[in-house]
Amino acid sequence: YPSRTIARKNPVEAIAVACLLLEGNLLLGLSGSSEKDRLIHAAIKNMIADYSLPVVTGIQAVFRKRKGDTNPVADIYGLADAALSTSVSESFGYLLYEPFLYGRPVVGRKPVGFSYPARVRNPCLYSRLPVPSEWISPGLVLQQYRSVSRMCFGNTAARSLFDRRVVAEVSGSTVDFALLSDEMQINLLRRLLVSSKMKSRWIALLEKSREGWPGLKQLRIGCSGRIVDRNRRIIAVEFSMQRFQKEFRRCFGIISATARTHRVKRNLLQKKSDDPRIFRMRT
Repeated sequence: YPSRTIARKNPVEAIAVACLLLEGNLLLGLSGSSEKDRLIHAAIKNMIADYSLPVVTGIQAVFRKRKGDTNPVADIYGLADAALSTSVSESFGYLLYEPFLYGRPVVGRKPVGFSYPARVRNPCLYSRLPVPSEWISPGLVLQQYRSVSRMCFGNTAARSLFDRRVVAEVSGSTVDFALLSDEMQINLLRRLLVSSKMKSRWIALLEKSREGWPGLKQLRIGCSGRIVDRNRRIIAVEFSMQRFQKEFRRCFGIISATARTHRVKRNLLQKKSDDPRIFRMRT
């Protein structure tokens, strides 16, 4: 997990997937710089210490200190069996491409709106990590979403857009782990770490595929070497400097100098950012 441990990257979910579901070791990135990110990072480090979790934080700094390596990306991928991404929202999503270039599969959450180039295959991504609704407080989840969405988008949007979506999400038998606040995620993970009964029930729930979830077996199997190699070759072409320059010119060449065009594009971006499918408390 080479990303920074910031809220948008959903790092608590990464620990749950790596340590509980895949029973592996996890290399976490550095903390973010905001106060909220530092608090999340501190809470994660406390949890790691309390339960002796096989997680190393700040892996880039470890390599820089021990090996004097200013760009240890290749060395980190050399240690890893796979890259794990649990981010709920991405602008470019490089983490979902880069590991293939180092011969490593990508496992984890598919950000809302993200898609690979047509020929790239990755059967190890999910869009929903279900947990039993009875383990959380649906009313508290809704209350927190109302508070945050009201602050970001105003009372009307909070009532019309987000209430409907979140009520629908928390009304079923399961809730997506990413819907929970960081504090709720950490509290739930701590309960799972001390209760073998809860852990067994969660794993049993996740064994079979369901909407947005490919099944635990698929995540454990990962991508075959053949798929990884094929993706590596496709991505190397799609993200070549020649292709980048072409797409850069295409993207920024269509921007008109008129203020009206700028307003239109800004409004389109705002509309996308307000999409309730994309909004999460951690974005």
